[in-house]
Amino acid sequence: MRPAPGDQSSSVNVHLPAFLRKEPKMPSYQQGEDIENYLLRFERMAKTWQWPEVEWACRLVPLLTGKALEAYTAMDEGLANVYKGLKEALLVKFDISPETYRQRFRAASTPSGESPTETYHRLKGLYRRWVRPGEKTQDEIGEVIILEQLLQVLPHDIRTWVREHEPKDGLMAAKLALQYLNARKGGPPQPAAPAPRSLRDTRDIRNARDGGGNSGGYVSGREVRDHAVRSDGRGLTCFYCRQQGHKASMCPLRKSKLSGYCYVPREGDGVQNRQTREGSCLVPVKVNGKSLTAMIDTGSSLSLIRKGNVPVNDIDYGHQTLIQCVHGDQSQQPTAELTVEIQGQKYLLKVGVMEKLPFEMILGRDVPVLSDLLGSVGGQLYEQSVCQSDVQMACSVVTCAQAKAGLQPLPDLCDSLCGGGTKGPRKSRRQRRLEKYVGTPVPVADVSGLEVQWDVPQNFATLQKSDATLKCLFDKALAGDSQSSCGGIYTVDNHILYLGSEADSRKLVVPSTCRPLVLNLAHTVPWAGHLGQHKTYLRLGSRFFWPSMYTDVQKYCKSCPTCQKTSAVRRSERAPLCSLPVISTPFKRIAMDIVGPLEKSSAGYKYILVICDYATRFPEAFPLRSITTPKIISALVQLFSRVGIPDEILTDQGTNFTSRLMVQLHQQLGIKGLRTTPYHPQTDGLVERFN
Repeated sequence: MRPAPGDQSSSVNVHLPAFLRKEPKMPSYQQGEDIENYLLRFERMAKTWQWPEVEWACRLVPLLTGKALEAYTAMDEGLANVYKGLKEALLVKFDISPETYRQRFRAASTPSGESPTETYHRLKGLYRRWVRPGEKTQDEIGEVIILEQLLQVLPHDIRTWVREHEPKDGLMAAKLALQYLNARKGGPPQPAAPAPRSLRDTRDIRNARDGGGNSGGYVSGREVRDHAVRSDGRGLTCFYCRQQGHKASMCPLRKSKLSGYCYVPREGDGVQNRQTREGSCLVPVKVNGKSLTAMIDTGSSLSLIRKGNVPVNDIDYGHQTLIQCVHGDQSQQPTAELTVEIQGQKYLLKVGVMEKLPFEMILGRDVPVLSDLLGSVGGQLYEQSVCQSDVQMACSVVTCAQAKAGLQPLPDLCDSLCGGGTKGPRKSRRQRRLEKYVGTPVPVADVSGLEVQWDVPQNFATLQKSDATLKCLFDKALAGDSQSSCGGIYTVDNHILYLGSEADSRKLVVPSTCRPLVLNLAHTVPWAGHLGQHKTYLRLGSRFFWPSMYTDVQKYCKSCPTCQKTSAVRRSERAPLCSLPVISTPFKRIAMDIVGPLEKSSAGYKYILVICDYATRFPEAFPLRSITTPKIISALVQLFSRVGIPDEILTDQGTNFTSRLMVQLHQQLGIKGLRTTPYHPQTDGLVERFN
């Protein structure tokens, strides 16, 4: 349908005949495009061209593709030609609802490049789609805000259950939450005798279906849904009692089969044993110098610490981590980088900070020595959990012969039966190798055949006094002016020269005859480790001193044969790549290269000097008999006489381009010479491609 020609409200295009009208070309919907923005553009274009709303659906359908076209195909035939119904079906197909707009409104931010006015209009559109103020009164709009805040303050399980029922206002949500709490009220669970498995399963299903527990507890909404999916009684017929609503394996009329149990009592069963096992999981640690008690938890991928044990300045609220508890609740918690000392060794760990923890700290799998801690305390824990558990070990055996003849005695529980069980996840080669060597003694190498010079001379004081390099230090110590260049004072104790006054921090001054021995012990011997110059100097500097000690350590490490053979060669870092500038002036920058040697021509030419302009890509070629620098300069002068002198010349690092004569030419003419790196000819790619 088209507007009548006499319609004064139509635009100028509407008055034209149908064959003269230029309809706008709307692009088709692309897979992955935002369906809301696409529908918004379509509606604005339809209003601009004054299309009747009854035509919107037939104009939109040919533009739909993919998932949007599937939504149109699945619509009711009576609503397929109505635009409002089509739009609602598309939004439902793409899971877009008022809740989606609310989440986008609350999580909105200002992206880069968006002005505040654009952000305002975007937020205003999200608000209208969420609240729909044109369809609601002032009180109803207030109920939308109250409903949102009420859902925020409700617990997680109640909030999920209430949202599943889609309340229209806050009062309905409050009533639903009250129904949830009333259905799950009850006292603490009472211990009861264990029932047969079939009866327990049937009872659990009934409890889940009714929303209550068998002893006053409650089942969460997720468990109720899971049971409903697994054990929905509709369409099921029991083949045992021929009743509807359950299967034969869960029939309450079936008698439980006889089972045989054997139990070997152990000493120390009960609460005392449980406390022993819990205590064996605790290890003492130090966090920033503060002594704490930490629990080993192999199920945690991140170490956790109680908030009161961390200084406020060390807590990083900008980098939070997601913590999921054993019952499924998730929360964002801040992190902190702390120095944790475990068994005398310090580690820098990034741990999660929580308000409430059962222990002061929990060590997770991010601790490097967790396997060693398990090897020390985990062995005792494993023995206690298997052999001294307060949960009785039971072996059930049911056969047809035992059902007829009665129970038969079962063998006693032995240690070989403790290692059974279901097969766990496949372990990596590294884990198997680590478990193989955990707790095994480390073999000590036989060093009896090594010739190590570590005989300490007995006349050390005499060697110090006879050393010419230490004479000035003795004079300073005896004269009273004993201040050294490194901040200490020289002292003489029992005729031996030291640097420092206190006995625990003073350093022995080594004479020149003993310095090779000290350097050998600090660097060359096997347990010294052949450390680098700086670490070897720090090792010696803690106990010894002599003039020019750092220079001697540096020379000794550089001359070590073992270090020269095994040390990795340090490669120079690669220069970062950068984009070439755009040259707009012709012959402002030129590039040149040599092609050849080629087959000699009749005139004796064997080489070609190729020159390209970076602005116009214009090439020049000069034949050369030789590629010496004077011949190249002669060709350049011919070019300069025609096009002028360039500002820059880009070449490779050939000797004819880097010679002293070529450098003088650049200086005389004011040319800047550019060179490519030896192993990256792509820098001069223009002339290289032309070659």
